[in-house]
Amino acid sequence: MAKNNYLRFRLDGVEYTLRGDMSQEKMEAIVKVVEDKISAIRAQAPHYSQGRTATLAALQLSEELLDIKEEYAAFAGEAGVGADTLF
Repeated sequence: MAKNNYLRFRLDGVEYTLRGDMSQEKMEAIVKVVEDKISAIRAQAPHYSQGRTATLAALQLSEELLDIKEEYAAFAGEAGVGADTLF
């Protein structure tokens, strides 16, 4: 079992600590995805509040995840693998 790592970081001006049984590199990659999404939203709408920006980032990332799941399920169907075994 991986040790319980943590990462301290700032996101949209707020200090956070991420903890988990994953590598430091994975934690940094997760934070970078969120930072990039928030930065893209901020570039388009700098007047949005932190809460609104975070909500939009969560919605956009959720949409991307669902799209990937749909694509993966379609691929699994073509490969003859049950989609329920994928997630």
